[in-house]
Amino acid sequence: MKSLKLFFITALAAVALLTSCLDGDNISSGYDYGVVKYTSGCPLLYITGSPLPLYSSQFMTADDGDCYFVQFEIDFDEEPNANANKTGYYIPTLTSITPIDKGSTRSFSMDTTNFEFLTSELAPVDLEIQAFQYQQDYLFLAAAIEKLGTGQVNDYIIYYDLDWEPVLENGVNVYEVFLRVTKRSEGKETSSTGVEYNAFNMSSFCRQIELLETGKGNKNSGFKLIYINQFNTDSTGVAKWGETKYVPLEFEDNSQN
Repeated sequence: MKSLKLFFITALAAVALLTSCLDGDNISSGYDYGVVKYTSGCPLLYITGSPLPLYSSQFMTADDGDCYFVQFEIDFDEEPNANANKTGYYIPTLTSITPIDKGSTRSFSMDTTNFEFLTSELAPVDLEIQAFQYQQDYLFLAAAIEKLGTGQVNDYIIYYDLDWEPVLENGVNVYEVFLRVTKRSEGKETSSTGVEYNAFNMSSFCRQIELLETGKGNKNSGFKLIYINQFNTDSTGVAKWGETKYVPLEFEDNSQN
């Protein structure tokens, strides 16, 4: 699992498009997270900070669903970007492309809060320190891990059980899913807090939520992550649970189809 140190990640806070209009230029640059989707054989990177996806020949070897952290610049006055409303995408200059590891999602019928704790279990200090975005069925998050060893490999799994009753937040049914982080292999010991990026394909889970909620006549729902934030002093139980803000979901009205 690739990791970047906390001070570096903070400096590279993900932003939407940062536009410069100096000397009449119409140029935007920024950092963002995205997922590759193929449209008519063309690989497009869908990012949260742009109304249109990005195209680059550098994605030609990517598979559908591959996820990246990119640094880019877009000149909106340069062809073909000036006619992007016709092509359906922007062609950026990519100055950095970093693949993002994928975590797993699993339907699980047991109470995930009562799992037997493993000696390799880890407690993230934060899941929203940098990335917490939902795009094209993928949830992007960055987990801050204390004393993250250099070369250490961790596994990230989201468990869910749709038999659990959702909680009501702002008039919306929000489903709780549980993130478990375990150490697969040791790395070189450090005292630093590191950040690991992960992307999770939530499409199956969200389709099931949609069926449940539209069956109740609802057009909105959401989900949020519950995770172990702190162990007790002898590491035999949880001293503190953490939770993220909820990810809003909107469903199309297909009643007339």
